[in-house]
Amino acid sequence: MEQQLFLVVPSLQVLKYRLIDENRTGVEGAWKAILLKDGDFYLLAFITDEGDDKFMSVFIPDAPNMGGGEIRFVEKATCEYEPISMHVAMSALNSFGASGRPWEHIKKP
Repeated sequence: MEQQLFLVVPSLQVLKYRLIDENRTGVEGAWKAILLKDGDFYLLAFITDEGDDKFMSVFIPDAPNMGGGEIRFVEKATCEYEPISMHVAMSALNSFGASGRPWEHIKKP
């Protein structure tokens, strides 16, 4: 039911994840906010399904409206990403990247 509601009213998805306490772990059904490496830059994205051993699904939203974007099915073995908190992701998304500073979470080799 929740997934169907998010399809009809995408802004509810944003509200749900804004209300999630960033210190809570294991929120059932919660997307995982990440910075997805794409060539020479990173994309703000969300792992929407951990998938199986080989693939997972990732949603790359349009900012600031999460009602649009693209879905990628990525091979786990070749996928590079850095996890970030949902709070940081939502701050960056809602401000067109002007706040949240997600790049501070990128680990340098």
